[in-house]
Amino acid sequence: MGRYLDLARDAKKAISGNCDQSDKSDQRGVRSLMSLMSQSAETIPEAWVDGVAQLHPARPPADVPPGRWRRLLADIVRFIDSDFAASATALGWDPIDLFGCDAERPYARLDQAGLLWMLGAGRLVALTANTATIEFPTGSRQIWRRRSSGPGRVLAWQLAGR
Repeated sequence: MGRYLDLARDAKKAISGNCDQSDKSDQRGVRSLMSLMSQSAETIPEAWVDGVAQLHPARPPADVPPGRWRRLLADIVRFIDSDFAASATALGWDPIDLFGCDAERPYARLDQAGLLWMLGAGRLVALTANTATIEFPTGSRQIWRRRSSGPGRVLAWQLAGR
């Protein structure tokens, strides 16, 4: 997470021009994410990089609360900045396993959510071919199992046009 904060500080310095404070905040988030994605592009699939680059911190999908959306984006950045991204690729995790969600109600239908939607306040501590272990601040752990792709699931970046 320290690397993400450094990227955010660097992006803030790079922002210039005629924009109000909210625009600067939005740009900082987008530029931070873009910087991290370009640095991580060697270890994760290009389609993930391209997709995640479309996510905007200030533009959550219809039923996702803004704070929860920003949390998801922070979790995505933390995941990509970790060794788990390369491990997920090597273990055969596909984008829907990680970034997937229900096409109509991504926040309400957690049964359709990919792993990164489930992290919330937790952190990923283990990853196998079929499971992920999430540890929460209380010390409790949850095992998340990969599920087969079903109808009505889309990637988070495919929600933008809905």
